[in-house]
Amino acid sequence: MAVLDDVLAQSTGARFFRADLHIHSFGASHDVKDAAMTADGIVRTAAREHLSIVALTDHNEIDNVERAIQASQSTSVLVIPAVELSTPQGHLLCYLPTIDALRQLHGRLDIADRGKDTSRCKESILDCLNLLQSLGGFGILAHVDIMSGFEMDNPGASPHKVDVLSHPSLRGIELKQATSPISYAHGDPDADRARMGRERIEKLKLGAKQFLARVLNSDAHTLDASEETRRTRRE
Repeated sequence: MAVLDDVLAQSTGARFFRADLHIHSFGASHDVKDAAMTADGIVRTAAREHLSIVALTDHNEIDNVERAIQASQSTSVLVIPAVELSTPQGHLLCYLPTIDALRQLHGRLDIADRGKDTSRCKESILDCLNLLQSLGGFGILAHVDIMSGFEMDNPGASPHKVDVLSHPSLRGIELKQATSPISYAHGDPDADRARMGRERIEKLKLGAKQFLARVLNSDAHTLDASEETRRTRRE
């Protein structure tokens, strides 16, 4: 019995956390009109919805991130320093280990029309991934299955596309719909995408099934929408 007790006392392995890594806030993302989408309001809502990890990923801006981190200190919610960049090749979600690293990333970018609906990052996705790598961060291609997403803005299988997909700091693709066929993996119905996924594995010397992670987030612009999205995915 002593041996069995020792075995049962050990960790059971992987732990799972509820997370939303794509949220926009009022006063930072130009298209957020809900004044309740403050850093404090987002953190409070996340705690109420039993989320363990969130990220404010405003369009090309980081003004509310530090406030969200501060607001989370009295809660069980972990706020990841992040930003969503509107690059010429599509939107890229960027995640950094510290708020200082996020500031460094943002300070090295050329952001045009700040605060306007034409706000944009002039650097390419590859340039942004290189910066992320130098700062210990990683990227996820945002909503690849809709317009302004990487796959929609970059159809085909150019060598430039392979360069992005094979970058060591790119860790996943975000989908708007769980049923989206886009995976860049062996099950992808598009032969070119499946081939590029294999090329990525070869270039990075990964295991045979170490494909890009497929993730879902709320991409919330209002508190009501974010709560409803989370409840739907939880059910």
